[in-house]
Amino acid sequence: MKAADRRGTVKQAPAQDAQELVLHLKEEPEGVTISCPGIDLTMCGKTEEEAWQRFLSAFKDLKAFLEENKENLSHELKERLALLSRPTTFQFKREP
Repeated sequence: MKAADRRGTVKQAPAQDAQELVLHLKEEPEGVTISCPGIDLTMCGKTEEEAWQRFLSAFKDLKAFLEENKENLSHELKERLALLSRPTTFQFKREP
């Protein structure tokens, strides 16, 4: 995956049956926040690249944690794991 271009989309080869998750990107004086309401995940960084790398890391960590504990998950978390396990493309939506 590559970082967002100036138009706010992520360049990635399309995958068959891939889901698209919208990431909300907000730039503030303190840094950049990337949030994905679809999976209830938000990360921040001093730069867009740092926020993006932290988001990807947290995305992978969340998926790994849920997979390791799938026998004990609530119905809601099992649904989130199913969502995280599907091929995914991301699209940035820049917030004003």
